[in-house]
Amino acid sequence: MSIMRAINRLVYGTVLAAAALAAVAVHHNHVTYPCGGHQVGAAGMCVTTQWGAA
Repeated sequence: MSIMRAINRLVYGTVLAAAALAAVAVHHNHVTYPCGGHQVGAAGMCVTTQWGAA
């Protein structure tokens, strides 16, 4: 196995692990910090809104 192939495998593995951990973090925030009341958003990132305001 060449050194470049080993580096490519390391990079692909690192990116895959980071994506998996990001998915777990998004799910955790979505469950732990749900939006409430006059808020919209997802994954724990909510924005307060005013419904029907003039």
